[in-house]
Amino acid sequence: MLVAFFSGGKDSAVASHIAYIYAKKKSLDFKLVHVNTGINIPETEAYVEKYAKWLGAELAVLKPKIDYWEGVKKWGYPTYFEKRWCFHHLKQDPIVDFMLSEMRRGVLHPTYVLGVRRNESRFRMETYGRKWYVRHDRVTYKVWLPILHWDEKLIYNYIKHYNIPENPVWRKLGWSGECLCLAGTSLRNLDRLIDNYPDVAKMMAEKDKEVQKLRRSNKNPEGYPTPLLNLKIPLWKYVEERKKQKKLFEFDEGNKCMDCFISTLLSEFS
Repeated sequence: MLVAFFSGGKDSAVASHIAYIYAKKKSLDFKLVHVNTGINIPETEAYVEKYAKWLGAELAVLKPKIDYWEGVKKWGYPTYFEKRWCFHHLKQDPIVDFMLSEMRRGVLHPTYVLGVRRNESRFRMETYGRKWYVRHDRVTYKVWLPILHWDEKLIYNYIKHYNIPENPVWRKLGWSGECLCLAGTSLRNLDRLIDNYPDVAKMMAEKDKEVQKLRRSNKNPEGYPTPLLNLKIPLWKYVEERKKQKKLFEFDEGNKCMDCFISTLLSEFS
């Protein structure tokens, strides 16, 4: 049996399509598995269902037992290399539970397909060296990485060639938006999130205010997500400041008259 883990991103869309074609040719059972972390872009969740229907594949949606924001209040914001509790609780635990449930129902030695590419990060470059390998974690399974050595251009060429439906989030954020834990997020990507999904940013800002209130009362937990660690600015405050900056961008783009723009600034000063 082939099981493709599908995040809603372009890489996993391509890898899942390749795996589906292979499964059909070999008359193998095939299933898509998506982990709904509970902290995501709604468009991505809608796209996951749309993609599964387009592919004609069974879709299993997994959910974590813990709420992300309750985790932040308990352990602090997760960071990229340390305190990466988000990966274990939001993704790994639901996946392991799924693997064990599959084993109990008689699915032995399945092959799991991942849309991992080596050139996406230094960690992946150093960690993933082969397309096929086996892991043991209470269950035995094989992993296939069909796009391990692909680049961005080849990914989009494949999507275009096979008319794979696109997730609108890809173009807006440059990533899937299926987990907004911010652990590996840059400041630039945080800005994209705030600019393109203000409602989501507003929700995160309101949740952050709860985190900051708790932090002031007991000096715990870590109060800054990864992109704001060096700046030491709370997420809610950064969201508000970014909104002001965005308004200036929109005014500048929509009003070619720079004199009008300067007049507005002078009137605010006076």
